[in-house]
Amino acid sequence: MDVAAARSVLGVNHGAEWPEVRAMYLRLIRRHHPDVAVDLADAGIRTLRTAQITEAFAILVAAQPRVSVRAPGRGGSPRPDATPDAGPDAGPHRGPETDQSDDGTDGTAA
Repeated sequence: MDVAAARSVLGVNHGAEWPEVRAMYLRLIRRHHPDVAVDLADAGIRTLRTAQITEAFAILVAAQPRVSVRAPGRGGSPRPDATPDAGPDAGPHRGPETDQSDDGTDGTAA
């Protein structure tokens, strides 16, 4: 089944918005679900129709473009407070003229 056939099964137009597609799917599932069948003969037909509706909806779900909902700093986008020039030693800068530790020594063991 292709996307056009899936839309036809659900009874939605090409330009239908996603909430309309989902609402139609839920309406059809409620109407055709086998658990609401009065007799057993009707249940078999409802089972086939429910499977067809579910397949059509799955095709339309797969055809939807994916939207990235990543939080800042979690992958693709940089944190708002990130400094683009910051290297691995980012932080308070100590230039070559201040290679001494806080206690006045050069930081090496004697």
